[in-house]
Amino acid sequence: MTSTSPIDPLLQIALAPWVQLEQLQQLERSPQHIHLALSLAPLLLQHPEHYAHSLHALAGSAMSCLVEGALQPGFTQRNVALHASLIHPEPSQRVVLHARLSRQGRSVSFAEASLYNEDNIVIAHYQGTYALLNAAQA
Repeated sequence: MTSTSPIDPLLQIALAPWVQLEQLQQLERSPQHIHLALSLAPLLLQHPEHYAHSLHALAGSAMSCLVEGALQPGFTQRNVALHASLIHPEPSQRVVLHARLSRQGRSVSFAEASLYNEDNIVIAHYQGTYALLNAAQA
């Protein structure tokens, strides 16, 4: 896919500040799925802890955005668990993210995301669990 669409405003707000400085493209978006590409600053690749934080922020933000977009009116969400597996720790300048809403229930939702490097090798996988709260409970 070569075309891009504007970044979802909810995703822009949710991203960590160091990710907003990078080049982010939203390739595809539906209520159940988001597909992003991110070109990381070369300086970031020299700092493994910040590189990992950028991956975590990107995946967590994308999953949260999907859950938020599926909420019923009057509800909010809170992340209660985030599982991260860094499968291929070698830094990659360009990463592609595929995130999907696995299950949207009445009180809990599940989302997952996988990050791929330039060679289409999975470099990280994430699973998020979100509590769905009535706005009065939040």
